[in-house]
Amino acid sequence: EIETVLDTQMNAIQKNIMKLSADKSVKTALIKSDSENITAANLMLYDFTNSQQLKTIFVLLDTDGNICCTNLFENNKQVFLQSAMIVNVIDKLEANTNAVYNCVSRLNYDNGQTGDLLFAKAVTLEETVIGYLFVDMCDDSLSNYIRNYPLDKVIITDHFDNIIFTTLRPLSDSIGNCSAGKFRMERTNKNMVTLDGSLYYAGFSKLNYNAIQLHTLTSMEPQRQMILFGTFFLVIISFMLVLAVCLLSDMAVKRNLRSVEQLVEAVSQISEGNIG
Repeated sequence: EIETVLDTQMNAIQKNIMKLSADKSVKTALIKSDSENITAANLMLYDFTNSQQLKTIFVLLDTDGNICCTNLFENNKQVFLQSAMIVNVIDKLEANTNAVYNCVSRLNYDNGQTGDLLFAKAVTLEETVIGYLFVDMCDDSLSNYIRNYPLDKVIITDHFDNIIFTTLRPLSDSIGNCSAGKFRMERTNKNMVTLDGSLYYAGFSKLNYNAIQLHTLTSMEPQRQMILFGTFFLVIISFMLVLAVCLLSDMAVKRNLRSVEQLVEAVSQISEGNIG
């Protein structure tokens, strides 16, 4: 199921970023910055991203703001380096060097490298920060994967309701309490919601150690249309049966009236002595 794959992918990134940030090759690449060590670290990071079911972007950054290793295209490197969001993430990593930090990715890269969910971890040597490792889940890869499932709408949010990924049309789709960049779904007891006049069944799952929320909407319109068609068909059949009963009853009454009239006429003829 979609939630199992996404949960497995996110957990794998979180576990591996811990492992990779502690790897000797990564630390050596940050300290020495020579081509041999950078190549070794680059190959290891490429092996990790290539082994994932969903495509990811990685960046290994030193404390001077230099990119040591990455699979970003050249024009996207500047987007990364000039991002205020990355500066904020680095501040978070400095405050807690042992934790993996994740957040909604606001990096609008070109050439299909736009991210959805960013994971980051400080790289330390003897409790001193020597760099930072970033892994970003790609929007195109996630979108292509989700298309394989028979779901009409998919929304992924963090635990603050910030939208990580969505297939909703931002200008026309609205469910529950939504604001710019946020999403919260109001459900009925039967997990049914109405969107743009259509009825949907709403699914909900928690991913990545309950830090991420997956909302799925499956259209109930085909079922509702079948019910409406069935109801309409039954009404028509019922109407036709009632009409048939009325017609048959009328015919039966008329036939009985004719019989009574004939009987009355016969009695009248007898009383007048017209027996013949």
